[in-house]
Amino acid sequence: MEDAERLRAPKIDADMLRDLFVPTRDQMMAEGATKLTRRHVITLANMIRAWPMAVVWKLEKLGLVKRRSYEWLKDNGGITKAQIAEVETSIETITQ
Repeated sequence: MEDAERLRAPKIDADMLRDLFVPTRDQMMAEGATKLTRRHVITLANMIRAWPMAVVWKLEKLGLVKRRSYEWLKDNGGITKAQIAEVETSIETITQ
């Protein structure tokens, strides 16, 4: 994560992130997912009110996702505001 992103990223509690991610990951795998997607990251970030890329970085540091996941996402367009808005809209629709 670049320095500017680290400064903007809120402090993410490792235990809370692990407690949320592990059941989510298990559910994703049960549904046939083979890798972490932007949608999964955005949903998880929304749950803890954090930047999606900061969540990926923290998951990687905790060993919960493959090494270089953050770099792969960054090299492949990152996570855009439009993608975040799309997922958050779908979350709002589901929760209503």
